[in-house]
Amino acid sequence: MPLIENTPLKKSSFVVAVLLLLAPAAHAGLNDPIPTPFTKHVFSVPGFINDGLVTVISCSSALSTSVNVGVEWFRKDGTSIGVSSLTIPAGATRNFGTASVLSLPINSQMPGGETVKSGAARVLSTTTKGLLCNAFVLDPDNDPPTRMMQLLVTKGKAQKGE
Repeated sequence: MPLIENTPLKKSSFVVAVLLLLAPAAHAGLNDPIPTPFTKHVFSVPGFINDGLVTVISCSSALSTSVNVGVEWFRKDGTSIGVSSLTIPAGATRNFGTASVLSLPINSQMPGGETVKSGAARVLSTTTKGLLCNAFVLDPDNDPPTRMMQLLVTKGKAQKGE
């Protein structure tokens, strides 16, 4: 008797099982589950780099209380590098960076400090309101920076116009 009987259900189930075994593990990246203690994906920053230039994500709290904020950094293949996190006091500004820079304080650095030529980051919090963020790339060794470029910051997973 054949291993698989000639029925559509058993054939399709077998094909799906084989494809799942052969498929490489998929990386969801910005769709990964949100790590605790965060509950909200507030902003996304496509195109960060850490390769002779440093990416900084600067966030300010417009809230009357402190807020916990994290930045999760992803490689270009969607695998997570890790999360930088800190508490931003009411009305204050804090900087998340891929590395240290001479021209401004980096309050929380990307874990590991690996070279990244193209990645994405997401800003996480427990609230979607009252958090203002900007992202930019700059040269780390000059004060003031001799090179600086703003990066796109999108709301959650939606780009303006969607």
